[in-house]
Amino acid sequence: MATAQDRFVITAIIDRLIYGEGETFSAQAARDLLRMLPPPSPWRLLANYLPELAVSGSMPGGSTAAHAAGVGTVRMAEQDRNFSFDSAAGRTIRVGQWKIRHEAGFLDALRGHAVLEISQAMANPIDNGRSASLLYRHGEPWSFTATKRERPPSAS
Repeated sequence: MATAQDRFVITAIIDRLIYGEGETFSAQAARDLLRMLPPPSPWRLLANYLPELAVSGSMPGGSTAAHAAGVGTVRMAEQDRNFSFDSAAGRTIRVGQWKIRHEAGFLDALRGHAVLEISQAMANPIDNGRSASLLYRHGEPWSFTATKRERPPSAS
């Protein structure tokens, strides 16, 4: 797990990559980013072959009613029980305003290949956020694609 100081450094590296020189990127910054992120566990790599599942819901709490002498009917209700599960949550790391998803198939990871999907979690409502994809081959940065998410046109 990354320390608080590591998270600040990772955020600064991502800022340099995303807000940097347009279509080019610093290979050293990309190497530093991959080095600082915790490696995915082998179990998480195998989970890439399973479908993603996100579930949330609630179950109503129980209630009890009884008659108390001299008081009348007494009702007691429990609160609703909420639950949620997201199978992809373990593959996402949150640092500052960025969410990083470390993607790699099992065989790709053995070859030293990886894909980092970076998305802006706290986007400005005006520009709707930024995202990037960083591809590594044999542990070296191979390609970088940064995109600015456009706002959908408003219906008028």
